[in-house]
Order: sequence, then structure tokens, then C-alpha cells
Amino acid sequence: SAIEFDKKIDDIFNETINILKNEFIKARYTPYRYLKKLPSEFELTRQDNLGAFMKTMIIKRLESSFHAFKKTINRFIISHEKYLQMINSGNIFISKKLNIFDLLDEDDDKKIDKLIEENAAQKIPVGEFNSKFKEDVQNDLESLLKIKNLWNDVTNDPKIEKLISILKKDKNLKDNKIVMFTESSETGLYLLKELNKEFSKSVFFYSSAGGRYFDNEKISNLSQKAGRNEIRENFDPNIKNNQKNNIKILITTDVLAEGINLHRSNVTLNYDLPWNPTKVIQRIGRVNRVGTQHKNIHVYNFFPSEKSDNEIKQKKNIISKIQSFHDCLGSDAKILTENEEVQTFNLFGSGLYENLN
Repeated sequence: SAIEFDKKIDDIFNETINILKNEFIKARYTPYRYLKKLPSEFELTRQDNLGAFMKTMIIKRLESSFHAFKKTINRFIISHEKYLQMINSGNIFISKKLNIFDLLDEDDDKKIDKLIEENAAQKIPVGEFNSKFKEDVQNDLESLLKIKNLWNDVTNDPKIEKLISILKKDKNLKDNKIVMFTESSETGLYLLKELNKEFSKSVFFYSSAGGRYFDNEKISNLSQKAGRNEIRENFDPNIKNNQKNNIKILITTDVLAEGINLHRSNVTLNYDLPWNPTKVIQRIGRVNRVGTQHKNIHVYNFFPSEKSDNEIKQKKNIISKIQSFHDCLGSDAKILTENEEVQTFNLFGSGLYENLN
């Protein structure tokens, strides 16, 4: 689905992307670049990767939901303020070991921040950095504050409005069980709260923190194990003895993208798209399984807007990876779009891009 913004939100969205693209330096995540005596190219590259990851994460949270994005911006602001206090204290603690692959599939932004801060083990005196370091961290903080101010008055969310509209009107969605994926646990919790208002007592959210659902206007929590059992009883047709039907909409992060049968549903809805394109296949594989009683499998994708996608190249990355699978393995399903080429690697034509829905 294409998400249509009104002029005000469109301007704010575009200005945000411009700030992240042209003003946000990522200095707080690439301190080695500011050492008077530079370390090895390997160490520099590892930090550059972390900087790129953190910047991309902000943009992907913007694509995921305005709610998750605002929370992410607030966390980045606090992190930068703390970092400036550390610079002022005279010593800077830097992570030597952190590998961004440890962060890639993490659905909890707070945990990502914690992993970065816990890995900051090497102490380097401020005097070993050039003066531009503090200036650039300060500059990044000001960029983040500018973004926060831009979004202060934005309360409506056209993406979730579009979602609720299609959930109520689309014939494939009205009567079927739905498996809805998001990368962000904050977006997932937000979806649980908003969709519960419209589809009371039939919405369930699962993430690395376990299962959550509404019980008498309050959110109840289940452990990971209990949450998975509840999901299996509602979505796995192989469960015969204790089959339930109290969940219509299952919202989950990619922690559920493998290792569980969900094919009592025949609908996968990608509220946002994952870091790892293989996850798109895994998500659909939860409902597209041997033994399904459904004639058709339906896949709904909320694609990133063009403005944001120009910055992170996410959509083309996913399509090209899936295209490679087609070319190498063959496939009986067009996964992302009707216009996806099944035999040829004709990816980057404007027709394909414009016809994605």
C-alpha cells in the first residue's frame, strides 16, 4: 500500500530526511575518526558500520511508525547528552568489540542502546582526540533536537489510518486470521493498542519480551514460552487437542519469522520491511506451508516512501535479493509485487519501481 501524507506531514517528513542525510554526522558512533593518531583501517571500518547502522535505524523507525520514530529520536538525544557529559569529564569510553551483526535482528531499541553502552570498555583521554570531535557530537545533538521539534505537533498517523481502513474493507482481511510483522517492538506495542480499539479482544502482540494482549482495558503479559503456546493454539493446524480461536490479528517482530507454524492464517502483512531480505521469505513461509487448507496466500506490503528509500536503498535491496532467489532456484510465487520479474534480472527499470504497491 502507498501511504499518502498531507502537505504538513510531507514537508516535515522530507525535512527530517534532509537533516539526517545532510547534517547528521554520526560522530558519537565513529569516535576513532577523530583520534589524532588513527587506528587500523579495520577498526575505523567497524565504527563506520556502526555509524551507518544507527543512522539507518532512525530512518527505518520513521518508516515503521511515527510513534517508534519519536521514541527513537528521544533516546538518541539522551544518548548524545550523556556522551557530551562524558567528553566534558575528560575521558571517552569506546567499544572495541561491538559487531553490528549482533544488533541487526534485535527488535528492542533499548537493548541496542544498552549493548552499545555496555561494550564501551576502552578508555581514551580527551586530549587524544582533535577538537572537531566535541563540535560534531554537539552538532548531531542539535540536529536531533531540530527533528524532535519538527514532530512535536504531529499527532495523526496516516499509515495506521490506512491499515485500519484496509483491515475493515479488504475482503481477504475482513474474515481471515492475519499475521502482521514489524521490525520494531515499539511499533508492535503501538499497533496492539491502536488495533485493540477497533478489534477488541482479538489482537495479540509477540516480541523478544514475550506475548502481550488486552484483558479488561489493561495489557497482560505472557512469557516467551507461554506466548508461543498461545500463538500455536490459535495458528498451528497441527495442534488438534487445544485449538483456540481468540486471536484474529497476530502482530509480531521477526523473532517469530522462523520455527513456528502459522498456516491457519493465509495472510502475511508486512507493516514495515526487515533489515535482512531473507526474512521476507521466512515471514511468508510461516503461512505458506505444506498442509495449508487455504487455496491462496495473500501478502500485503507497506512499502517505504520514495524520499526515505532514496537514502537507505532498502526496497531495491530486498527486491534484488528476492530476484536472485528466483534466478538461482526458480519460484512459484511472486513475493513482493505482480511486476516482479521471475526469469530475468531486470530490476531497476522505472516501471517496476513505480508499479510496486
